Amino acid sequence: MKRKTWPILLVLVCLSLGESVLLAAEPVKSCPADNENIKPDPNCKEQKEPACPNDVRIEKDIPYLGTNIWEKLDLYSPADIGDKQYFPCIVNIHGGGWKQGDKASPRDQSIATDLARSGYICANINYTLSVLGPCWPQNLYDCKTAVQFLRKNAKLYHIDPNNIGAIGASAGGHLSAMLGVIGPEVGLEPPGPYKGISSRVQAVVPMYGVHDFNKNFSDYVNGLIKDFLGTTRERDPNLWTWASPVSHVSPDDPPFLFLHGTLDELVPLEQSIELDEKLRQNGIESQLISIEAGHSFGLHPEQRDLRPAVIAFFDKHLKPKKKTEKTAENIKEN
Repeated sequence: MKRKTWPILLVLVCLSLGESVLLAAEPVKSCPADNENIKPDPNCKEQKEPACPNDVRIEKDIPYLGTNIWEKLDLYSPADIGDKQYFPCIVNIHGGGWKQGDKASPRDQSIATDLARSGYICANINYTLSVLGPCWPQNLYDCKTAVQFLRKNAKLYHIDPNNIGAIGASAGGHLSAMLGVIGPEVGLEPPGPYKGISSRVQAVVPMYGVHDFNKNFSDYVNGLIKDFLGTTRERDPNLWTWASPVSHVSPDDPPFLFLHGTLDELVPLEQSIELDEKLRQNGIESQLISIEAGHSFGLHPEQRDLRPAVIAFFDKHLKPKKKTEKTAENIKEN
């Protein structure tokens, strides 16, 4: 696939002035995260984070895919990092129906800030969207390239390259799950620029993602899937199966923690149940937390504060048990 670069910026600006809402409408009140047209809700805790909190350092628009490419990442880190301190890293993948959304949405800023305050480096990424046409598998390549970039530059960004996780909501939930189940043997590794560097992650938190494209969805959701895959299920059922996380589960997959709303009318709870059960059948540690919510929520919705569970999960699987501080001698650039 030939990458489209700067024209995407103009189209995204136009979209931001439109009226479409992608995978964001829900019957239960929560934080509007995927559509920048929605005015901030003063009662939504996840929109009250300051742009630059004093205890978190934010480095914006890092060109992880190379120069002259619009999609970049923002890196959230603990404010005070010693020269010889290294932290586990988490890649955060925004939602938006694979068609829109941004790394700096209120929800994604909130997630990254919470993780940085808990002793993680968090990389919020933008990735190829279907706004200009089909984007599969380039969107997955971008997510994998982000993991490779962070490993390649682990010493520079104070990252422990052996402990990288992923979290994502909605479309980002699908892509984060794919990061978890897709190994190099599948044939979906990025063609460059970091060939030879592992794109595997060690823990995954998918939030209300689509995990089996062959199940029944609304025409609206089927249309979003068609737009990013470039074909309908009827024309290419094998591709719809290939792009589904449930098709790639194997015993060497990392642990998963699913977050999903019982009132989700766009992506039914059964999507997370199915992948959770398949992982456990293959001997993978997996857990599903459901709350009485619709499709779009962050880590501290009004129904339940999910931060303790998410942080405990990442701590268990990404933080070394014997040492919480690694020295520069232990970290090798890949």
